[in-house]
Amino acid sequence: MPESLRKCKNDVIEKRKSKEILQGIFEVYFILCGMGHLYIYDTYARE
Repeated sequence: MPESLRKCKNDVIEKRKSKEILQGIFEVYFILCGMGHLYIYDTYARE
């Protein structure tokens, strides 16, 4: 495998990894954000 091709493959793998990490962070953020909104709504709805 030529060096440039190997580098390209590694870049793709790295990008895919960082994309998955970012996606994970966004998913956690949205879940927490959603739960926070539900909690706040629930608290205010009770009063």
